[in-house]
Amino acid sequence: DNYLPRIVKAGLKVVLVDQLTDPRPGELVERGVSKIYSAGTLTEENTLSEETNNYLASIYIKDDKKQKLLGIAFADVSTGKMQVFESTNANLVRTELEKLSAAEIIIAKSQLADVKTLDPQNVTIRPASDYSPDIAHRLCLEQLGVDTLKGFGIDEMGAAISALGALINYLKECQRTGLEHLKQVGIYHFDDYMHLDSATIRNLELVFPSSGSDMRTTVYHNLNLCQTNMGKRKLYDWLLRPCITPAPLQARWDAAELFFGDSIFTDKVRQQLGQIADIERIVGRIGVGSANAKELIALRDSLISMQELLQLFPEKLPERVKTLEAELRENKSLQTVKNLVTETIHPEPPISLTEGGIINPGYNPEVDELRDLKKGGKNKLAEIQAREAARTGISSLKVAYNKVFGYYIEVTHTHIDKVPADYIRKQTLTNDERYITQELKEWEDKVLSAEEKLVRLEYEIFVGIRARVAEVATELLQAGDNVAELDVLSNFGYLAKQYNYIKPALSRQVKLEIKNGRHLVVERLQDEFTPNDVTFDAGTGLILLTGPNMSGKSTYIRQIALLTLLAQIGCFVPADQMEFSLVDRIFTRVGAADNLSRGESTFMVEMYETANILNNATKDSLIILDEVGRGTSTYDGVAIAWSIVEFIDKELQAKTLFATHYHELVALADKHPHIKN
Repeated sequence: DNYLPRIVKAGLKVVLVDQLTDPRPGELVERGVSKIYSAGTLTEENTLSEETNNYLASIYIKDDKKQKLLGIAFADVSTGKMQVFESTNANLVRTELEKLSAAEIIIAKSQLADVKTLDPQNVTIRPASDYSPDIAHRLCLEQLGVDTLKGFGIDEMGAAISALGALINYLKECQRTGLEHLKQVGIYHFDDYMHLDSATIRNLELVFPSSGSDMRTTVYHNLNLCQTNMGKRKLYDWLLRPCITPAPLQARWDAAELFFGDSIFTDKVRQQLGQIADIERIVGRIGVGSANAKELIALRDSLISMQELLQLFPEKLPERVKTLEAELRENKSLQTVKNLVTETIHPEPPISLTEGGIINPGYNPEVDELRDLKKGGKNKLAEIQAREAARTGISSLKVAYNKVFGYYIEVTHTHIDKVPADYIRKQTLTNDERYITQELKEWEDKVLSAEEKLVRLEYEIFVGIRARVAEVATELLQAGDNVAELDVLSNFGYLAKQYNYIKPALSRQVKLEIKNGRHLVVERLQDEFTPNDVTFDAGTGLILLTGPNMSGKSTYIRQIALLTLLAQIGCFVPADQMEFSLVDRIFTRVGAADNLSRGESTFMVEMYETANILNNATKDSLIILDEVGRGTSTYDGVAIAWSIVEFIDKELQAKTLFATHYHELVALADKHPHIKN
């Protein structure tokens, strides 16, 4: 277990070979592969990050000569999440795969050349036959337990079905189980979210630091005060997928306002959330048959904590919180599982499933009998002794045990004449005779094999209980998702109270107005932070920022982007006031970096990223440009920067913050009314 994470992280697979038969004298022990560990199929707790999903992605490219349709399926076997999507836009697919940060990607060798940007260490080549439409379709039906895929809305998504079938086949090959928790598949509607490209995610340090390893510089670290691992993963997901429509935003703001307005209530909710284990990961291990008894107890205790959580909510609730609360209340499987585990599993079971002590006393008579046998069967021995004393008329008759002879009946010499014919003499002592009977011999055999039988029986019963829990995996995962969202929403309200964040307001006009805005990361890392304003309206489309190094230009423009992004994930923002219209994309070109592995210089990377912005931004986008053109000579740099500013002003008309050293650009503000300096 200690070596497994390191081996898999290095891009290698680990094959687990177990004994398939019990050892017997003179016979070979049969062995076989019981599991294959790979980066995208892990479920073990010590191999996974609690804050992020561990995705396996599958790619299939359907080429009809007119265009290439990419089908993508991805699943986190550790949490039961499985989705698909299709697109003809290769750049969009690449962006989504980057956001998924898939631990492993499977693809047919014949199609690898069509996806050139994949990290070879993360790629596993699979047989082309795995992606065969007929085979893939059959595998999907079998795994999902349906006769048609219409109920999931994916029946016409041929490329995605091929990718999904190959993914299911690979998971089964690695896990060697039925994957009982993977019974639902959703369509990933990427058009419902803002597309954040890798440059923007990196430049804004959303989830990883742009340099070094200090996670305190990331937005995620400073937003994450969630109480559950499920909430942490939900927040991570929201941060990379901001909303682009008003309804979900308003619902999240209203929910956060509930927790912002009542600190006592929020503290109680967060305390109760902190008692809830990682239900998704536990269900994931139940689904692949690796969960132990302690995890079932943790699941049971979490379900109890959920019920106690629901008791905290008042009758009047914001719409989204009301929906989440109602879904939890109406989830009957939660009570069923709680009762089942309480009735069957010992409250303090061992971690190992081969030690016994798993099943509750009184649940199974055979287990109770074997436990009594294991302890020497004192009650049974007393019963035999009383019965034999009565049958023989020897009141001093004793039933005893020693390691040499095992169990025996002891009779004094004075009563030898009363010994029945079915007694078999084993030993003669000075004052006593020791005998055995057929019943006592059978009892001895039972006692000596009781421990082995007990362990086997308890394991079999536990596996059956675990399978019964797996039958409602979908309902348990839904409950986990409900809890995760409540955790994030209460986290937003708690953050707002702790750090003086305010609720943003949506504007119907094209607008971005912030009063006394603050950079949420910088203000936490520094003792003092000077708030600042920004105003974009009908008269202002592009703001030029000039000034010396170390004057705060980069911090300021990133701050504006971050406040907009925070608002569009439904979070309150560090400012005194914010009114804005929704943006469809946030683009950033910040800092200097090269990509020598692809033969790209700093200037080339800068031009590629800038070209991407100019080709994909719309009038509803927010663009952040920092020192564009400095990777070449001054004259060329000024010309490039000048052309970019004019193109944005005339063609895109997107809200833009342009920080520059080139004071020559100030003249543009005099020529173009929508450019402000």
